[in-house]
Amino acid sequence: MHSVAAEGFSADGWRYERGRAGYPADAVEWLVDNIGIGTGSLVADIAAGTGKLTRELAGRCQVVAVEPVSQMHEVLREITNVPVVEAVAEGLPFADGTFDAITIAQALHWFDKDRAGAELHRVLKPGTRLGLIWNARDRSHALVNALWSIMDEIESDAPWHQERERSTNEVPGFGPVNRADFSQVVETTRKGVEDRMLSVSHISVLTPEDRAAVLDECRAVWDHHLGPDTESFAFPYRVGAFWLERLD
Repeated sequence: MHSVAAEGFSADGWRYERGRAGYPADAVEWLVDNIGIGTGSLVADIAAGTGKLTRELAGRCQVVAVEPVSQMHEVLREITNVPVVEAVAEGLPFADGTFDAITIAQALHWFDKDRAGAELHRVLKPGTRLGLIWNARDRSHALVNALWSIMDEIESDAPWHQERERSTNEVPGFGPVNRADFSQVVETTRKGVEDRMLSVSHISVLTPEDRAAVLDECRAVWDHHLGPDTESFAFPYRVGAFWLERLD
């Protein structure tokens, strides 16, 4: 597991839960339909975090949440009833051919793809599929772009940025990549946006003084674009969903 992810996501699972958006129903439906799962399917949601995708799958199949960070487990167990297994994608504690599908939400960029790809391939049954989904900030909105311009320099060495110019959704042992694009708007507050910023692992690992400085910048941006008396904002996201076939 990447050291920044391990340290950053250990900071506060509930902040992550408050700050991060879930996934829109149309994107989840597309993903479920295309990875071919139903009520009898056994699915692993890898790097499940606080269960943003896990909870959407729970009523549609038998799902196991796989998550390495204990602070995320606490949230997962409180808000879902699914089994939680502590493990990384590069070392899955399951027998060969256990699962009918695997999903990964907002996490593939943290993996060692060669090692993780081999493990994902191993624990999936032949002829099955891998599903991926991402929320991306819609930077065509001036406020969102200004907020995440603050982040760009801080996150410059993050796998997310390093992968951006490469094929982020390619996974060894799987293919081809099939994609659909969606969008959503999530109603949030000034505090919600602050939690969203602080949930970013590269921010979580900063010193308290540096985190406070980042928040001061964010508040100034908010006040400039929305005004100091505005407390709510409709946060726009672009959502990408993908499926890949297990290559036998």
